[in-house]
Amino acid sequence: NLDKMTLSDKDWDGKWRIVIFDINSKKRQERELFRKTLKKLNFLMLQRSVYLTPFKCHSEMEYLRQVCNVDTEVLILTVSILENERAYKDYFGL
Repeated sequence: NLDKMTLSDKDWDGKWRIVIFDINSKKRQERELFRKTLKKLNFLMLQRSVYLTPFKCHSEMEYLRQVCNVDTEVLILTVSILENERAYKDYFGL
């Protein structure tokens, strides 16, 4: 159930998760559901189709990919360093 989905924000492992997607306009409803769910999970929008979180989210994103039928249109990057990292740490309360 997407309405009850949350990310655990108790222990940050020092890595950032960047979700990038390019969902075809033919899947407009799926794209909007995907974007709405990222916002609900408190991802920070960096660009229209690029979102950021410091919290582990791979299983939640895999589930969301399946629900929205957008498996190949979504990429998850896990990175150790970000430009302007202090601002993102402040945003997420880290």
